[in-house]
Amino acid sequence: MAGQDRYRIRIDRQGRALIPKPMREALGMSNGGEAVAWLEEGRLVVEPRDVLLRRLKGRYGNVVGSMSAELIEERRREAEREAEREAQV
Repeated sequence: MAGQDRYRIRIDRQGRALIPKPMREALGMSNGGEAVAWLEEGRLVVEPRDVLLRRLKGRYGNVVGSMSAELIEERRREAEREAEREAQV
């Protein structure tokens, strides 16, 4: 599917929209798959959930990892100080 292909999408009475089959196939979305949608500059953007999660993990994965490692190390030092205080009593 070329990037400029356009498809008409109709909204039914329940507010549901069907993503045309060629678009679902190009996105690797199967029936019953999950997507995330948001508004961006007056446009509706729909992205497969697994693609969004991979992108976010790639962008922020190292930040969360380093923050959690720092927090764990800080908690260990706190526990050691507490154990030393208790030993002195």
